[in-house]
Amino acid sequence: MAFGQGPRNCIGIKFAYMELKMVLIKLFRLFQVEACDNTVKQLDFVEGVIGILTHDVVVKFKRRN
Repeated sequence: MAFGQGPRNCIGIKFAYMELKMVLIKLFRLFQVEACDNTVKQLDFVEGVIGILTHDVVVKFKRRN
């Protein structure tokens, strides 16, 4: 786990998540995310603790006006 668990977890976890959310908000305000022609319509995952895609997801960022 990135930030650990239990009583000794990272004290900066809330700040890191808030920072990540702010970056995503800024990114989505400036760009529109669209699927490319190479994008597969059906997503397949490898079963396990974390779902891992079997192939890449291809997207393009288009600047908003």
